[in-house]
Amino acid sequence: MYQCLNKDELKQLLLHLEDDSITLPVSIEYWVKNANIWQDEVGGLSYFLSFIIEQIVDQGEDPDSTINLFYELPNQLYFSIDEFGEKFIEFLIKSLPDTELSLEDNLLQTNIDMRKYDFKRALRY
Repeated sequence: MYQCLNKDELKQLLLHLEDDSITLPVSIEYWVKNANIWQDEVGGLSYFLSFIIEQIVDQGEDPDSTINLFYELPNQLYFSIDEFGEKFIEFLIKSLPDTELSLEDNLLQTNIDMRKYDFKRALRY
């Protein structure tokens, strides 16, 4: 199974990992526990990290430890970082996002759909 975290969930995970006295929200506790035992994969978009960094900088704090923590997550648990790169944007454009959803929800859904997509069967031009 795979779960992509939204920006609030990602922020809560990073806060929890920085300070384990901060409890995880119930919505992601299951996923993080399973990722800790390498059973279920959890992912995060670097695009959402940029919003978290912006909030940290606005508070006058140094974001370096948060950035390092984010990029160390794959070494600590079953976590994948999805960069907001060319392949992701191309898939987003081709998949025609749902206009009823917010941008964040569309990005999450695109990330999940992209992981399910079989690129071996795609037509090549």
